[in-house]
Amino acid sequence: MNISIRYATRQALNNLAKPVVLISVLSGGFLAGCNSDDDAMTMAKNSAPMVNSVMISTVTETPVTDQVIATDKDGDALTFTVMSEPTLGTVSLMPNGEFTYTPTNEVTGMDSFTVAVSDGVNDPVAAMVNITIDAEQVMFSSLSRQAFLQPSQAAPLRVNGRVVENDVSTADFYDDLLLD
Repeated sequence: MNISIRYATRQALNNLAKPVVLISVLSGGFLAGCNSDDDAMTMAKNSAPMVNSVMISTVTETPVTDQVIATDKDGDALTFTVMSEPTLGTVSLMPNGEFTYTPTNEVTGMDSFTVAVSDGVNDPVAAMVNITIDAEQVMFSSLSRQAFLQPSQAAPLRVNGRVVENDVSTADFYDDLLLD
């Protein structure tokens, strides 16, 4: 190991007349007595980001917004990217990990997608987002009135992805819709 020690005045640096010792290590190694013969300094290892998986629920045809939460103990800036797309809907991911999931029309069931989180130093880590798409509860009185009152050229009302509850209890419930 070669160590160079030079004396200089700070005057050369900033016009002050105080003596300064400049020490530079010219080749690897540590000073004797430091219990190390390594020629390389051991740098602290950068830790990969920590992420949490996300579990959310929504109702058919109802978008839901949530966020993949990630932290980096080294303070590195994090980037979020979709690794695998959902199959029963679409996802829009923001730079901060916030996302909006929109289920496909008339679909219920379980869906998922994976978000990769990177600190730019380590391999990306994956966060799984699991989504439950529940059926929409619809009252029969509302659905049937909607169907009866819509124009003849209108698209059929959606019934897939819905649970229809019969709330009509009397035969005269639709009397107001009948022509005399």
